[in-house]
Amino acid sequence: MFSILFGVVILSSFYIGLHGRLYLRALKAPVPALVYWPLFWLISCLYIIIRWGMGTRTESVLSTIGSYWLAAISYFLVLFLFFDLLRLANRFFKFLPGNLSGARYTAITGTLVIASVALVLAYGTWRARSPVVTDYTVRVDKPVQGDPLIVLVADLHLGGLIQKKGLGEMVDMVMAQKPDMVLLAGDILDRWMSVYTDQNMSEEMRRLKAPLGVFAVPGNHEYFGESVPEFQKLLASDGVRMLIDETVETGGFTLVGRNDRRAGVRKSILELIEGLDKTKPLIMMDHQPYNLELAQEAGIDLQLSGHTHAGQFWPITTVTYFMYEINYGLLRKGGTTIIVTSGYGLWGPPLRIGSTPEIVRIRFAK
Repeated sequence: MFSILFGVVILSSFYIGLHGRLYLRALKAPVPALVYWPLFWLISCLYIIIRWGMGTRTESVLSTIGSYWLAAISYFLVLFLFFDLLRLANRFFKFLPGNLSGARYTAITGTLVIASVALVLAYGTWRARSPVVTDYTVRVDKPVQGDPLIVLVADLHLGGLIQKKGLGEMVDMVMAQKPDMVLLAGDILDRWMSVYTDQNMSEEMRRLKAPLGVFAVPGNHEYFGESVPEFQKLLASDGVRMLIDETVETGGFTLVGRNDRRAGVRKSILELIEGLDKTKPLIMMDHQPYNLELAQEAGIDLQLSGHTHAGQFWPITTVTYFMYEINYGLLRKGGTTIIVTSGYGLWGPPLRIGSTPEIVRIRFAK
């Protein structure tokens, strides 16, 4: 599957690269092929080259440049194909002005394509930096003590777009809600724990407080960095308890924290809830929203997940819509409610088109 996807990206990039060469020629600004193509492929592969570094600031900047290209490919491809098909149709039906052909057509349409893609990326960049608060009211068939407010955050990807300052802004946003419980549903780190320690992000994370506790689970990205046990200890010193196939009772709830499926081996839901008091509402955090029927069969009242980013940007938004039973929002399966958040942070291109970053407020219906 990866090889097919990689091949599509390479072919699409080559197609776009050819259009870039034709555009420069149409502007009478030819660049030698020995300069153009190495530079083009360097930019095209920059994200892949830099991605697996150690997360330094320089690597982060270069990775950001490369990731924008990954997003731009989709929009360049669609627009260039459109204008190529338009040119082809004009050969048969002659509906374009006579002077709009050859190099002139290439120059005008190329400029329109570049301007359109730039506007789309600018909008996506703004949208990615404009998180919202999303509210859900959940009904459970068990008594709930008081009127608790749970705030859910997922997919911070610290070390990517969000650095220490961004973490502080997230904490401010969460604390402004006056939560009774805060839940971090995985992918707190983008990859390396060193980003967290080098920037002393603990200073911001320690401000995250709630009467019923602040809890987390690992996501797949914590396992990319291979530092889950160390990060679990570090979070504990910051007042955040990371549950890895563990349960805890708080405020009349039983909270179940699943290990991420990326770990390879983890307990089943039934193993985790064996012997627990089932008269209390069961809330489960599971970073990746797969096999939702298992939560329903186990009698989980509320499952909270992230991971999907709601696709983050088109056309991936369409892909994730068909990949998951629910890639964003709220779903009822029997007596189980599943909420999948689009997440607060980003992976890859630092933009959102067709999705919105968020924190989630959850209250319970009386």
